[in-house]
Amino acid sequence: MGWRGSRGRGTVVLLVVLAGAAGCHGERAGSPHSDTRGGIARPVSVEDAARGRFAPAAPPSAGALNYLSAYVGKSAAVSGLFSTRPVDARLRALLGPNYARFIAALPDAPLVVDDGVYSLSGHTADGIAAIVLDPRADSIYAVEQDGTGRREYLERSLKPPLPAGVRALLASMPLR
Repeated sequence: MGWRGSRGRGTVVLLVVLAGAAGCHGERAGSPHSDTRGGIARPVSVEDAARGRFAPAAPPSAGALNYLSAYVGKSAAVSGLFSTRPVDARLRALLGPNYARFIAALPDAPLVVDDGVYSLSGHTADGIAAIVLDPRADSIYAVEQDGTGRREYLERSLKPPLPAGVRALLASMPLR
């Protein structure tokens, strides 16, 4: 190959570096930039990002929640949904020390699908609880509400679209 072969590769590498640098734009403090964590774009100010206001999220895993269609119409207790991968590990990470209490309080309702978004929701002994699983954004959202208030658990930086049943359930118990 000699001098000509390595010179050609060097030129290609230089062109790639220059093309990448040409696409970079400097940002002023306070200027918004696009945050695409979780596959959902939304404006985030530089100050918020610098303060760590938004928790980092892993990029979505294409198809990670697509297997949920096999569980539609079955309750989690009967189907073993909460022991499947990756739902079990992701719910444990999302709910943290509240996992066991949340899962125990969750009503024994069937998994439903509404416009491609899966959910389990219903009334608990003390209020309401719901889990929303969105395969398109590879995101999980959980919410519970009782006499002490509403607690939301969000895996990505933007709440997935709530199915009609979950919206109606949340409206049935307004915040005080």
